[in-house]
Amino acid sequence: MAHLLTNQNSHPIYLRVSHSFGRDPAAADTYLPNPQCSRLHCTIFYQNDAWFIIDNSKNGTFVNQQPLNNKERALHEGDQISFPGKDDTLLTLADCAPPKPFLLNSTTQEVIQLEHNNILPNDDAMELLLTKQGNAWIVEKEENVQEICTKESIVFSGQAWNFFANDLIHATVTHVLQSNSQTMNFRFFVSLNEENIRLVLEPNGEKIDCGYRSHHQILLALARQRITDQEAGLQPLDIGWTSTDLLLKELGLTANHFNIHIYRARKAFQEMKLPNMPFERRQGEIRLCPCEIVINKGHTSIHTRSV
Repeated sequence: MAHLLTNQNSHPIYLRVSHSFGRDPAAADTYLPNPQCSRLHCTIFYQNDAWFIIDNSKNGTFVNQQPLNNKERALHEGDQISFPGKDDTLLTLADCAPPKPFLLNSTTQEVIQLEHNNILPNDDAMELLLTKQGNAWIVEKEENVQEICTKESIVFSGQAWNFFANDLIHATVTHVLQSNSQTMNFRFFVSLNEENIRLVLEPNGEKIDCGYRSHHQILLALARQRITDQEAGLQPLDIGWTSTDLLLKELGLTANHFNIHIYRARKAFQEMKLPNMPFERRQGEIRLCPCEIVINKGHTSIHTRSV
């Protein structure tokens, strides 16, 4: 993950997609105590698959001892950034990888790099899920679901962490186009006692056998709710929503165990490189994503096209 190292032996500076440096601690992402630095002295930003720096100062920003003179230039790994006057602070670009979403520990400055689907602090001691759903990031803790924005904090393991989405505009557009371009078919093969549930996915004519997994029971319950609501004539925006409380009681799961199943289902979709996540979730409710559903149980088959 892109970061700067400083000769002051402090923690690495992990770069936001647009990262400002300056004398105003309330306005700048990284505070510069040098009195000759401007309130917003310079900015490092990511654009067109590369990192750039632009000088906004009165007294100068220097890259490899060369003044920028209020211009911008590309940055490369190993480049050194310095500031005016007797300030001997030297920032070295140690990693120029693309920006990634991350959590920053408010006390220790430890960083956790995030994927689109995260279980925190880990699989063995789950306290919450942090997931990218469409263009939003969602925190799921027990039965509570809420959106989180950049610089807001979450607490787990008794510590506060600040969240940074680091979203790129072109990446967001690509995600939306991909999500809308595929229709997912869910085929369930259910044993008569419903203890064994096999799932076969059919994205755009392909066939992916997911085998038998414990989280398939949640997918099956939500698929049945979609079928019930569609047969009742509900509008597409209302189809499939199920009370989380009722689902927990129906399946005999605790809230934490339920969230672990949700995480594993999303992770399975992610590992199969499927663009759509299987669930949509809001406060107190969850539903299966729009799809075509076939449920086979014994010699019985239920088929519906869900929108």
